[in-house]
Amino acid sequence: MPSIKKNFSVWEETFKSFLSQKNFGDSWSEAWGSPLLQWYSMIFPRLYRYLPSTHIYEIASGLGRWSFFLQYYSSNITLSDISNESINFLKDRFKKNQNIKCYINDGKKIISDNKLDLVFTFDSLVHCDYEVIKSYVLEFKRLTKANSVFFLHHSNLADCLSKTRNSGHNGWRSDDVSSQIVAKLCDENDLQVIYQEVFDWGSVKDYLDCISVIAKDSDYICSNIKYNNKLM
Repeated sequence: MPSIKKNFSVWEETFKSFLSQKNFGDSWSEAWGSPLLQWYSMIFPRLYRYLPSTHIYEIASGLGRWSFFLQYYSSNITLSDISNESINFLKDRFKKNQNIKCYINDGKKIISDNKLDLVFTFDSLVHCDYEVIKSYVLEFKRLTKANSVFFLHHSNLADCLSKTRNSGHNGWRSDDVSSQIVAKLCDENDLQVIYQEVFDWGSVKDYLDCISVIAKDSDYICSNIKYNNKLM
């Protein structure tokens, strides 16, 4: 399973390499054509009902591929990552934005003095094991308001076929996290899973990933669907 230490080592070097190439992580959206097209075709249609938001907190912001879009939907945004390369770059990238704060965290904790309205993470925590996911879910419960939402993109590898779990082409997903495991975690902590969607990435014909939308308020309508992404 990808540990926090391993994640730090991998992404510190990856971001350093990307910055030297002026890549900024955009290559991860090549299958969509660009981060802009991926945002509006895949992420925004699932996120828009929770925007705008008073205070958005992004976990594992990387080089700001999604932070760039989030900045237009809140007057108070907090970005965090375990990577020094990431946070130093983000501080410079958004230095003119008075509404954006950037922090290095320990890979498990949310850093905020204020209650949050929306916690968001995409294309990052899929590489993190159950203990990391659990920690962030509990942090969400601790630091958010009654009607707050956690848009959590995480691994579903624990629910995949054994040949996928044992494959070297599973995208370095965590093998102890799945949609069912996250749903159970939320139930045990009196949180409401209002939406779950498992999907593949085309090259691996199994549901590698899951988006779980979690809330404190139990008045939301729950849904659970499967989606085959044919774009990759």
